[in-house]
Amino acid sequence: MARTAAPPVTLRFHRIPHLLDEDDYASLIAAHLPGVAPVNGRRLAALALARLAGADSWPAAARALEMHAGRADRVSDVMVRCISDADAFWQAIAEAGRRLENREPVDYARRRRVLADLDEIPRTVLLDAYRSLGLPVTTRRRRNSAIWLWTHFTGGDAREAPRTRLTSTRTAHQ
Repeated sequence: MARTAAPPVTLRFHRIPHLLDEDDYASLIAAHLPGVAPVNGRRLAALALARLAGADSWPAAARALEMHAGRADRVSDVMVRCISDADAFWQAIAEAGRRLENREPVDYARRRRVLADLDEIPRTVLLDAYRSLGLPVTTRRRRNSAIWLWTHFTGGDAREAPRTRLTSTRTAHQ
């Protein structure tokens, strides 16, 4: 699907998360992607934002965002066919870009680099929070906390968090 007359955005690629903000997606984009799972729609919206920011193709948008190529390819290849009104979709993407431009600048690419090795939160960091809930700090909770923190601060997909990637790699090699 080619871009339409939607205005370009002035966002730099490092300021675009891998998944568009949930509220922006729900209020602006979801209606244009009927039947699409939100995580896939949010990824497509991020790729579309990169297109409006200057990427000349879907693969170029994925490279600019340093996004997992396989997931980006599947989303851009399949999900674009679900768009109900291309002009309205691109206008909504442009509005999502304006919203992102008006927020406090976040360097999502830098956050992904800084948190790239975060596979567990140290037990001592979580001890007080879990103690107040009457729960033990287990290895699984330490890992899940790391995944949550990574997704929250990077605007990324939990399936691409460091612990998840490590587990997926181990499973693939068994």
